[in-house]
Amino acid sequence: MNNLTKTLALITLTIVTLSIIPAALIIGISVPLSAQAYTITASSSYLHPEKIIELEIKLPGVEVDRVALRVLKDGVPQELYLWSDGAFDTTTTDVTMFYAKKIGPGVYIAYLAGDSVTVKPEYNKTILYESVDGVEYSYYAKLSTSPGLDTKLTIEVLGYGVTTTITYGYAPISVSFDRTTYGPLDDTWVRLIVKDPNWNLDPTQPDKLSSNNVNVTITVINASGTLVIPSTDTLNLTEAIFKDFVAEATETEVNNGVFRFNFTLGQLRTAVGVASWGSGDVVKIKVVFVNYTEIEAEESFTIKSVAPVIELSGSFSDEISVRVTYPDANLKSWGIDMFNITLTAYPKGESPEGCINVTVEETDYNTAVFEGKLTLNWTGLKSKVYDGTRWVSQEIPLQYLISNASIGKDIIVRANMTYAYEGKEVIKELVITPVTPTVTSDKATYYVTDTVKITIVDPDLNDNMDASEVYISDPTTIPGGTELKDIPFQLGGKSYLYISFIKLPEERPVKVKSTESIALSLVERYEAPGTFDLKFDLSKLNITADSWYRVKVYD
Repeated sequence: MNNLTKTLALITLTIVTLSIIPAALIIGISVPLSAQAYTITASSSYLHPEKIIELEIKLPGVEVDRVALRVLKDGVPQELYLWSDGAFDTTTTDVTMFYAKKIGPGVYIAYLAGDSVTVKPEYNKTILYESVDGVEYSYYAKLSTSPGLDTKLTIEVLGYGVTTTITYGYAPISVSFDRTTYGPLDDTWVRLIVKDPNWNLDPTQPDKLSSNNVNVTITVINASGTLVIPSTDTLNLTEAIFKDFVAEATETEVNNGVFRFNFTLGQLRTAVGVASWGSGDVVKIKVVFVNYTEIEAEESFTIKSVAPVIELSGSFSDEISVRVTYPDANLKSWGIDMFNITLTAYPKGESPEGCINVTVEETDYNTAVFEGKLTLNWTGLKSKVYDGTRWVSQEIPLQYLISNASIGKDIIVRANMTYAYEGKEVIKELVITPVTPTVTSDKATYYVTDTVKITIVDPDLNDNMDASEVYISDPTTIPGGTELKDIPFQLGGKSYLYISFIKLPEERPVKVKSTESIALSLVERYEAPGTFDLKFDLSKLNITADSWYRVKVYD
């Protein structure tokens, strides 16, 4: 067999060999339990005299009830006091070992405290002490003496070759604010966020931090940099800002060491003695750890005023949308803020008269964008000033009533507010052009027994976009002998338009036959908003054949 033949034979044999191997052996490999990693994790990498840490040991495949632990400094086991019968036993000396208790398959929990701790964890995940067959086991221990600050300690799980290292001492801290810039108003809230693992004393519950235990120095630099107002001393937050009360912050999550203190710019301004905030002022706050002054952190924020920007949109047949972008009014980043803006509506060419306050609400937390709605409705009140334009303001929020758009005048919706920082008026106007209605009939010529259908297309009469409007004659049933002249059509008990039926050329109103009555209604088409139909039976009216008649619709 030549070389080529041999090569092909080898390739064929390889393919056949692979094809007969069970699929499970190709795609999966089982790892022996003994090869899986053992771990020990501390709830914090720092331990100090008043602090407790939680130790979680994972030993996959190990099913003993407890495992032994030691604390080493430079390889030397440290003496411990063990928890027993609700307290630490400080009478027994030369103890260097405690235990972790099994709480699940291969999972063990223990607690270790600094040398000044006297209490237990509030919500411990395991029992802290037990006696089994006369043998005592403690799952909570504390150092009997301080090993010295900034000392490295090794926690060892005996017999399993697992260790972790922690530092005995105080952890670094950090400071931040909820925002980097704030508006200048005294009502603006500042959130000082202190991340201080040293006050995470109990790893099983949210800890609390008093403003008495947070030392600060505050510095204000004005916009031009020509004036610096430093705090004369390092004071605690109570003395520096809160003055009249002690604030208490709760850790935002169990074991995260994050605490938040809230105060207003007005409180801060009074505290540092600034007459008012100027756009461009910089505030620096340094936090100094109360138990170890070498640990500190500083952060700053800027006062910045931004003028409001108003946007208006909408029409008669829709709501008027008011949108204001105004960072100065974003008083609290963790809440929904709101304020009032003044609106008025009047015919173009006239002077504004009357107004209403519309509440605009922030669209979400910390957006500084505020929105509100204004509904334009018809009303039956007439005003001589506005040449037939009827309007009235109501105390109902977001509602402003104005009517008679069909007279052909543009309506001006004006929004105005005060830009507080500069004391200026900010004005925005929206021009709403009324739609000129059209009136048609279904035929040009009728028999005296026909029913006439009149169609009026006028979106301005569509008062509610979510429903079909029905305007009903007043009276609802028009009695015999009544002249069909200026018959009012009402919605909600108010008259909005008038209809007359006139004989030509005499310009004489048509009467309802004395033996009849007639009910008239103007019904909006569901499928065509703003389109209304009016039907009436000619046989019920005093009309004559071969005559001309006019239907007159007006408001």
